[in-house]
Amino acid sequence: MFLFVFAFALQSCKKDNELKTIDLGVNYYPLNIGTSIIYDIDSIVYDKFLDDTLYFSFQLKETIVSEFEDNAGDVTYRLERYKRATESDVWQVSDVWVVNKLESRIERVEDNKRIIPIIFPVREGESWNGNALNNDSEMEFIYKDVDKPFEVNNARFDSTLKVIQRESVNLVEDTTVKEFYAKNLGLVYKEVKNLKFYEEISNSGIFKPEGFEYYLKYKYAE
Repeated sequence: MFLFVFAFALQSCKKDNELKTIDLGVNYYPLNIGTSIIYDIDSIVYDKFLDDTLYFSFQLKETIVSEFEDNAGDVTYRLERYKRATESDVWQVSDVWVVNKLESRIERVEDNKRIIPIIFPVREGESWNGNALNNDSEMEFIYKDVDKPFEVNNARFDSTLKVIQRESVNLVEDTTVKEFYAKNLGLVYKEVKNLKFYEEISNSGIFKPEGFEYYLKYKYAE
């Protein structure tokens, strides 16, 4: 009887330890004061009126500068964002975002709009309403390719995940928003497409895009 009780207790202890070591995926969105990530930004604008394609490039730096307690009593991080045209230029403050890291999710305020870019635990195929905390229409975010490798700007990451925020691709439009996060680093890639396709000459079967593409690519961290 004693041996049975001892074995049962040992097994229960083992299960408790296993539960404690479950990876919730919180390291996909680390928030460490003083850390910065630099990104290359490329955008393409297809101007139907001018019948022209315009290209824009610059660099973006995001730095976590401090933390404070918000009105709800949650720890809030101040994220300062800077821009510069080239690596030889001086950084100029662009805007300030704030981020909350809660037990079940990340909340990020961008341009006075609060979104939920990440939820915990991180699971393949898990979905949620990224606009649940703002007045915009419901938008389903979904996890894909969790814990898969990803490469961008000659940098390779062993464990990343993809968040598809919007994806509607067909013959007349390409509306895509997706973000990639690397474990122990955070956001490393973002792609936004808002394109409509039109037939310049009726019945020609040749379609041209109108709208824009935007790409954020990890450069380095400091």
